[in-house]
Amino acid sequence: MIDPRTSIFPRRILLSIVLTLLLWPALIHPVYPPEADLDASWQAVLVRAHAQGWQFGRELVFTWGPWGFLQSQYQLGDEAATAKLIWEVAGKLLVALGVVALTHRLAAWRQILFCALVFAYSWLFLDSIYLVLIALSVLGALLRPTTPRWQLILWIGALAFLGQMKFTYNLLAFGGVFCAAGADALRRDFRRATGLLGGYALAFVAFWVAAGQNPDNLLPYFRLSWDISQ
Repeated sequence: MIDPRTSIFPRRILLSIVLTLLLWPALIHPVYPPEADLDASWQAVLVRAHAQGWQFGRELVFTWGPWGFLQSQYQLGDEAATAKLIWEVAGKLLVALGVVALTHRLAAWRQILFCALVFAYSWLFLDSIYLVLIALSVLGALLRPTTPRWQLILWIGALAFLGQMKFTYNLLAFGGVFCAAGADALRRDFRRATGLLGGYALAFVAFWVAAGQNPDNLLPYFRLSWDISQ
């Protein structure tokens, strides 16, 4: 007698691989030489800021963060070109894989429909795919008490990295981490709650330093970004 689980499981793995490979190219954006318009100007500044090591919160006041240059659709020769290429190829593959992994508990037709909508509309607005990924990370991983510890570490790291791209991403990501920690506290799992909050803070600082930023600039960056967002 065939166990239904053994026959369905490989098909879901195959479906996940197919969805990831179909979604991946839709997330890759080409880059162009800078143009004389507003979007091109601030995106080019993010690239220059990374290349020159400008300090966010001190030398640069903006709601985007030190890893925001990865989202720039404009290039300045070889400045940050390698990092941008790695992100567009390997990073976007991980984003596609994350979206598929976080929706694998849905019925197959629901997952296919969701990924099809992401495929169809992700090009409309740069922020959309990252906001979706942040929400899915919180709902599909952090808020689930049965999520394995290694997956929690993975998603906390992903949220902290996305939070380095844009201040509003960080607000949404931290809000999700805070809600998940609060849910754990209500379940009296204080160790998990502390781990979520502490892990996010440590990962955020680590990515901040990895981007060449001084930790002393964190408070000015948060304060000034909040002021601009108001």
